[in-house]
Formats: sequence, C-alpha cells, structure tokens
Amino acid sequence: MLFVVLLLVAFVFGYGLVRLLLAAVHLPAYVRSPHGARQSKARELLDETLTAFFEDAMRRGEGRRAAMELGDTRRCTRSSRRGPHMTARIRQA
Repeated sequence: MLFVVLLLVAFVFGYGLVRLLLAAVHLPAYVRSPHGARQSKARELLDETLTAFFEDAMRRGEGRRAAMELGDTRRCTRSSRRGPHMTARIRQA
C-alpha cells in the first residue's frame, strides 16, 4: 500500500515538473508575441498622431501664406490666435 502511495506522489511530482519545464521553455515566445503586437500598435498610433499634427500645421501655414498674399497681416501672426486679454498684455509689455 505504501508503494502505491509513493508511486502516485512520484507521478504527480514528475507531472508537475514536466509541466513547469515546458512552461519555462515556452515563456520567451509567450512574452514576445503580445509585446510585439503592443509595440506595433503604439507605433501606428504615433504615426497617425504625427501625421495629423503636421497636416494641421501645414493647413495653418497655407492659410497664413494666403493671408499675406491678400495683404491681411492680422492673420499672419501668431498673436491673432490669442484672446483679447493676451493681446492687451502684449501691447503693455
């Protein structure tokens, strides 16, 4: 009877050891795959954000260039985007 119990304990211990070793062997691939997906998704979001930022800057620059060609110098400066309270502070300085 003791032999059967020891055999059962040895089997459970061996099974657990094999499962642990297999998990350790497959761990680098398991960690790498989601990390790569997150990294590529982050890169896509960064690219989209930078594209939108520079498209907006280009659009504003083209508007200023058109205003300069028409002689509207109020739209050519950055101070035109400030509110009246900021414009008054700039004039006082």
